[in-house]
Amino acid sequence: MYEYLVSLLRCKDPSGLRAALRATSPCDKGSVFEAILAELHRGNGWLVQIQGGRGDAGADILLFHPKTPNKVSFIIQAKNHATPLTFDQTKIELVKFEEQAAARYHCQNFRLVSVSGFVREASRLADFNMLLDGWEHIEELVGRYDTEQLTEPLIELFAHNYTTYEQIKALWSETDHVAVVQATGTGKSFLIAKVLADFFDKRKVVLAPSNYILDQQQGKVPWLSDTTDYTTYAKLGWMSVEEIAALQYDLIVLDEFHRCGADVWGAGVQALLNSHPNAKVLGTSATPVRYLDNARDMAKELFDGVVAVDLSLAEAIVRRILPSPTYISTLYTIDEEIGRLLFDVNASRRTEEEKAEYREEIKKIRLDWEKTTGVPEILRKHLPSEINKLIVFCRDQQHLGVCRP
Repeated sequence: MYEYLVSLLRCKDPSGLRAALRATSPCDKGSVFEAILAELHRGNGWLVQIQGGRGDAGADILLFHPKTPNKVSFIIQAKNHATPLTFDQTKIELVKFEEQAAARYHCQNFRLVSVSGFVREASRLADFNMLLDGWEHIEELVGRYDTEQLTEPLIELFAHNYTTYEQIKALWSETDHVAVVQATGTGKSFLIAKVLADFFDKRKVVLAPSNYILDQQQGKVPWLSDTTDYTTYAKLGWMSVEEIAALQYDLIVLDEFHRCGADVWGAGVQALLNSHPNAKVLGTSATPVRYLDNARDMAKELFDGVVAVDLSLAEAIVRRILPSPTYISTLYTIDEEIGRLLFDVNASRRTEEEKAEYREEIKKIRLDWEKTTGVPEILRKHLPSEINKLIVFCRDQQHLGVCRP
């Protein structure tokens, strides 16, 4: 049976596949669908591990991206029911994922795939990091199935960004300018890549503050380079109005659009928008308000307040889109503290013999601190060995010197 179903994949016959899956005996329906779904993902560039059976913690299939083969990208639960999954059936799978699979496999991205789809009410559960996919999704996988050519999967959005993506498309049916406000680390660049892919045969431009950001974005969709320009705001700001008007773009992406509040950069962007009244415009930012510039809200100025989603850092942590931070509190200004103690000892009215004893005690305290709770020891204790780059926030250069371990 399995070999016959795989032959339908090779022939790109989703209708035949659906009929065969429905005709499978009840005792085999689940396992056969799991095996075929796993094969479909292999043929779409994923590394696949089938779990299934009892004790799988709500994870039939684990997906790994070839670039991160040791990290689970998606957890998939497969359902080959004859009727759409109800709200309660869907909720049971979500709870199982949240209470078991997420912790066991260190992954917060869940995909529930149902041959017969879902009842309308179940869509309310999509806000909980869960993608609900029916037969249309399987048809897409069948259409792209190619075990020889696809070496890595096409762009896959996690649940929260898929919801944002759908909202962008819905808003674009009403207006051409749409903004997205999402915390850093929630995948805005993948959202941009997905939108770029939708305009694959159209002329488009991505604007960002730096070439580093642009290079990262271009690396996500290298096959679109022939139809996509990647330009910094600074470069656009030096172009003439005539040069900008001649560009003729169908899609304009303003990454970190709060930067468009700067005088020179803003003038260039405004000239671009004025000369492309029919282009679709997407703006992304984590911080649309320029607090040091009279609290200007660039989402209102550039997009008339049309925001597809406003996902704050706090909400992203609560929804487990981003990990909760770990705070380590420690004394790292030991030199300053020791200096104050020695000054007080030396300035006191104690005898020289007593001062010498206090100095010796202070010296011991410092040695004990450096052995047990010094900055190097704290970093070794709380940071994995593979992390060798850190961001440290300091007031100024003098403070930076104090903070160095």
